[in-house]
Amino acid sequence: MAVRNEFVAPLILGIIIVGLMIAITVWVVAATIENYATISMGIGMTAIRGPVKDITATGKQSAVLVVGDSLAAGVGSSESEDIPSQLMELSKRPVDTLAVSGLRTRDVTKMLKDTLPGHTKGYDGVVLIAGGNDVVFLSKTPISNLEEDFEELVREGLKHVTKKGKVFVLQPPDVISVPLFRSLRMTMTTSASMKLLSDMQERVVEKMRSEGLPVVLVSLKDRILNEKHFALDGMHLSPEGNSIVAGALFDKMKE
Repeated sequence: MAVRNEFVAPLILGIIIVGLMIAITVWVVAATIENYATISMGIGMTAIRGPVKDITATGKQSAVLVVGDSLAAGVGSSESEDIPSQLMELSKRPVDTLAVSGLRTRDVTKMLKDTLPGHTKGYDGVVLIAGGNDVVFLSKTPISNLEEDFEELVREGLKHVTKKGKVFVLQPPDVISVPLFRSLRMTMTTSASMKLLSDMQERVVEKMRSEGLPVVLVSLKDRILNEKHFALDGMHLSPEGNSIVAGALFDKMKE
């Protein structure tokens, strides 16, 4: 039985719409699974590299120490493409890493205290990457408490620099706007939260500097970050994003 001409166009259009809906559904499911696989692999990821592993026994240290959470640990990239590795490549100086994914600021401070003895000779630079987990979790750390925690972290970092050394505080990259289905975790993370974190870090660094302490704020505001600079979750950095951060740190270290 022949299909009447007036029904042909709507029929074809309907088939196209159904096909598109199926394709979009498959893409959404695949992207979500891949996204959560990336996040799951990053939970608890630890990066402890360089002489910091046996510093108590050997007393040997590298020039720079990077301390922090998942951004420092390199979630979203391989070990050779994370921030410490790219910073080492740029500076041509050895870099130690002490980082565990998922740590809040007070946890990072405790890790630093527990890992490095108070009698270390000191690094030329200690890079602090922390605070993101305090503002992205549903049970957020109150900003007043976070400010106290962060100041304690900076002061602990200062214990591990040489007389001419400096502590570098990395401000967080702003999360990008991605569709909700691509990163469900975006519901717990907003640009406003990161802005609060950045403002708090600025206050802490300003306070430290008013005391004459060698603390440097490393801002990414003048660095262009777009979607290709982030991992699938829209929060952690890709190798390209790590390169931009390493470049910002290196520029500050040269000043």
